[in-house]
Amino acid sequence: LLPLKLLDPGVRLTLDPPREHAGRRFEILSLQFDHVGLTPGDHYWLFVDPQTARIERWEMVLEGQTSAPRGTSFERHTAVGPLELALDHATDDGQKHIRFEDVAALGAVDPRDF
Repeated sequence: LLPLKLLDPGVRLTLDPPREHAGRRFEILSLQFDHVGLTPGDHYWLFVDPQTARIERWEMVLEGQTSAPRGTSFERHTAVGPLELALDHATDDGQKHIRFEDVAALGAVDPRDF
């Protein structure tokens, strides 16, 4: 769950030079992992709107891939409790579209749920 994933232990963040996409200029946050998760070789580039600080897209190269990065949009930014999350994502090639519906953020968690 971006942007929450940025706070995980073992996440390595670096600021890359700004880039343009679709006629807009973005700050680029590079996201890699230090021996974390199932695919620690994944590399993500987050496109951050400098005016809103929102993640508007990402590009990724997954562990073991040698192809060019693939891009996905981050749209329909919505307040979910104290968070703001992008609930609509589409790949640049139009092959996949992920929409989140009925999303909620709990104020507390019942320990019995674990």
